[in-house]
Amino acid sequence: MAEAAAPPVLRMEGITRRFGSLVANDAISLQLAPGEVLGLLGENGAGKSTLVSILFGHYTPDAGRIEVFGRELPRASRAPRSPPASAWCTSTSRSPTT
Repeated sequence: MAEAAAPPVLRMEGITRRFGSLVANDAISLQLAPGEVLGLLGENGAGKSTLVSILFGHYTPDAGRIEVFGRELPRASRAPRSPPASAWCTSTSRSPTT
């Protein structure tokens, strides 16, 4: 008799996140089994950091769902939509102190 596979530790389904007309994540789905190690690879600007920020609640996805240990994370507990960090960055110049 075969053992039933353990449910995934993490499941992200159809995660989409847009910043204006820029689509940072487009229907991303992934699953992480117990004991499994997952690496996210991609070019600069591919959306890796955005996906992890969604998982940690820094951004709210425009679409999709996240389950941890079989329980869906409620949208109400996720952080409110916020602009990308670049919207808050400003260029400043300082003169050295003597």
